[in-house]
Order: sequence, then structure tokens, then C-alpha cells
Amino acid sequence: VARGQLGRLGLVDPSDGGWVVVPRELDHWLEPDAARALGHAPTGAGKQPIRTTHPTERATRLAALVELSFHGEAPRLTRLHGVEAVACLVPQVARFLLDEPARQREELDRLHRLVEAVPCYRLERPRSLSRLAETASLVLELLRSGGDEV
Repeated sequence: VARGQLGRLGLVDPSDGGWVVVPRELDHWLEPDAARALGHAPTGAGKQPIRTTHPTERATRLAALVELSFHGEAPRLTRLHGVEAVACLVPQVARFLLDEPARQREELDRLHRLVEAVPCYRLERPRSLSRLAETASLVLELLRSGGDEV
């Protein structure tokens, strides 16, 4: 993970051995149906910026990693381990130099340390927003557990 960054999050490995997240964006760009499902009135036909509920510059403890997958009819949360957990993160790593084996090894080692320390899950749900409340309940249960098995 180049300089501790993964996707739109800045991940930092502090000296106490834990992982924290530092948000880099204040707005989420949502399609009109997603904005409506979250209680916002769409302002147009395309994506619109929705301000995060609690934007912060402070680091927050990373309780769990969740990969979103659009499969099946019922929302389901499955714990991932080992290579399967690392495999869900590899596509999220932004690589600018692909021909440096030592750098690639360093990134994979960092991802492996991350999934050893932080539980990783796959959240499967239908693409339709009709089961959004059920999906949110699964995620809230996971957060209440502190990232432990749900």
C-alpha cells in the first residue's frame, strides 16, 4: 500500500500496532436513487455531492474492512481470511510503478499485515436499493461488535 494509502482512505500503521483511517474526501457522489434512499432530495439527473455526516481530519480506528459485492437477493456478510482477504484489497491499491518487484512485495506484505490485524468481510447485496435497510442493519451490527464475528 503505497505510503499507507488505499483507495480514498489514508491508512496509517501507528506504533501501537493498530490501524487507523484518515478520510481524504468530505463529499460522497451519489446517484439520485441512492441519495433518495438515504433521505436526500436529488438536485438533478446525475450524481450529486452529499457531505459526509461527520467529516473529520482526525484518525479513526479501523474496526473492519468490508468489500461490497452485488450478488444474490438477500444481504449477507461473510468473514474473509488469508489470501481471500488480501485478494479483495489488491484491486484497491493504486500502483504507479508496476515494474518494481521489491515495491510490489512491500505492498503485499503490508496488505497481509493489515488483514491479519483487522477483520475483513464481504458484504453481498442486490444492486437494487430495495434491501438497503437490511444491508445497513448488517453493517451496524458489525460496527457494534467492534469488527468481531457477527
